[in-house]
Amino acid sequence: MKRLFILLAVTLLIFSGCGKKAAPAEAEAHSGDWGTDYFGTMTGATLAAGEVLPSEEESALVENTEGTSQVREADSNSRWGSITEDSICSYLQGSGSYDKGLEWSGDWCYIDAGGGKMFYSFGCGICCLTNMYCTLTGNDCTPGEMYAWAKEETSYSPGPGGGAIDWPEIDQMCQSWGIGGTLCPKPDDYSLFQQDMASATTIMVLVSSEEDDAIWQNLPGHYVNLWLYDPEEDTVFMSDSRGPATNRTRVALRDVYNALLTNDSYAYQYYLIE
Repeated sequence: MKRLFILLAVTLLIFSGCGKKAAPAEAEAHSGDWGTDYFGTMTGATLAAGEVLPSEEESALVENTEGTSQVREADSNSRWGSITEDSICSYLQGSGSYDKGLEWSGDWCYIDAGGGKMFYSFGCGICCLTNMYCTLTGNDCTPGEMYAWAKEETSYSPGPGGGAIDWPEIDQMCQSWGIGGTLCPKPDDYSLFQQDMASATTIMVLVSSEEDDAIWQNLPGHYVNLWLYDPEEDTVFMSDSRGPATNRTRVALRDVYNALLTNDSYAYQYYLIE
């Protein structure tokens, strides 16, 4: 009887784990209004400690997000294989994207951090974390799950006064998965940024249209992921949660460099994972 109980327990554990993610479909282009997607208010230092209890609506969204899967940590000894455009995840944060049923969107956009501060207005950093985790580990995770996970594991505490996750919490999450990187300030010499991009598996950057509006407009601050640098064309493949018009496109690395947010409040502009 004891042996039968152990076999049943092991079987349940096997079936409760995360599966591999499905191969991403082609991104669906869209132009127009996809919600008030913007960075929101973010401090230059770690956000205040203390967890904000989720509302009933938020709890339901986190538990019942479409395509949800149980989140688990990556094996610290595992390493990612060859990365292609098709294998890269690129989640969207916008409510309009979800309402239109666009690829990579989901009902996490309506999670309320408190006081009506909605995920679609601050979730770019969480989407970036989700992109990196899923792409590099091969595990499934949604931005809704990542939002709950980051609040549980770090001092990340979104609320009415702000919502964007900050660099220390981003680094803490990545280190816990065994895929940690290096926080970097914007180099004065563009060629140094090119060298970093060439050596990286991915770079998560903090950009602002106030620095340069070649790619982003009316956007005071925003996180995106850069992948697959092409030195001949000097372009990168980008995961951009703000809107499907720029998500999953190749952009000029120089335009990203010019847009790096160099406000005095921010000591770092990008997170490099080799």
